[in-house]
Amino acid sequence: MRQKLLIWEALFTLAVSIFGALLHFGYRWSGKKLLVGLFSPINESTWEHLKMLFFPSCLFGILEYCAVGKNIVNFLAAKSVSILAGMSIIVICFYTYTGILGTHWLAADILTFLLGVTCSSYLFLHLVHYKFFAPKAPLGAIALLAVLCACFFIFTVSPPHIGLFRDPATGDYGIKRSSTHCPHPPE
Repeated sequence: MRQKLLIWEALFTLAVSIFGALLHFGYRWSGKKLLVGLFSPINESTWEHLKMLFFPSCLFGILEYCAVGKNIVNFLAAKSVSILAGMSIIVICFYTYTGILGTHWLAADILTFLLGVTCSSYLFLHLVHYKFFAPKAPLGAIALLAVLCACFFIFTVSPPHIGLFRDPATGDYGIKRSSTHCPHPPE
């Protein structure tokens, strides 16, 4: 069983890396459709780039669960914790290296994403074998992922005005929508 899980997790890592990288361009390729923007980065903010790890990890995590995870008690808890850890690694590494260098480099950004995906998978493989999760951990894991998903959807349209959500290229936050508001009502 361990060998089968290891093979599936290697495939998971590869699939999330490739699909996540392609997802980076999804919003632009779609002609800036809101539905696509809910699942793919809509700007260059750090928060939006976390979608590149989160959504592919959830999608391929479901496939992995169906293939090998149903018989593993800690699968859902380990997967959700490892996804959150991978996202945290991306944020920590990005702000650390840009804080030191004073700028960002595309190659370093790509490596940061790949490091987050790889560390997420590595952590999952270690957590899944430990029996420290509570009996109701699968429900907590699903709730955690659902809350994160809701946050991605909400903050795509209406993000807080803090650095994590700010597009460094434009200074904007969230999706830019054309205003149809009329400042003065007709008399």
